[in-house]
Amino acid sequence: MRNNTPFVLGALVAVLCVTSDLSAQATAAPSAPAASPTTPSPPAPGSTGVDRGLGTGASAKPGSLASMAKYDGTFLRDAAQASMAEVALGNLAQKKAASASVKAFAQKMVTDHTRIYDELVKVAAGKRAAVPAQPNAAQEGTAARLGKLSGAAFDRAFAKVMVADHKKAVSLFQSEASNGRDAELKAFASSMLPMLDEHLKMAQQLAANPHVKR
Repeated sequence: MRNNTPFVLGALVAVLCVTSDLSAQATAAPSAPAASPTTPSPPAPGSTGVDRGLGTGASAKPGSLASMAKYDGTFLRDAAQASMAEVALGNLAQKKAASASVKAFAQKMVTDHTRIYDELVKVAAGKRAAVPAQPNAAQEGTAARLGKLSGAAFDRAFAKVMVADHKKAVSLFQSEASNGRDAELKAFASSMLPMLDEHLKMAQQLAANPHVKR
């Protein structure tokens, strides 16, 4: 009978070698990392509700008043619209007024409020914001109402509107000078107050003028 011992021993050695190689490969292979909770990517600037410089969140866009602090943006808008309203009424008075004093005051409104508006535009541009180029709907309604008048009737109505408008303007600029968050806008509002105070006094004198009042 043939002795199979050497053959069996060889086969056993081969099996042990293969098993050893497989074990070594399993040990050397890196284990898959454990699944971890998903971490959200950090938001892009201006895409969250967090204030970033001039931004105020997802709704803030460069070139809009929303890209500024709410209080200062409101001032820029209201001041620009008020100035455009005074310019429009001043130009209207040149055509409709009967009194020379009304026409002179109206011309001053055109000159001074054009200056105020132009400076507002420059300040806003430096802050990547744009201001309205026209009065608001209520102010346009006032202009339309006065546009239906002429002569002495126009003079009286115009003087009355000028007093009311400049009371609002003084209050608006005083509020920004005291409570605004933007240092440049606060300084601007403060620098314009003497001119607006003068306008208010002139408007009150105009309204009390016998040639206009009667």
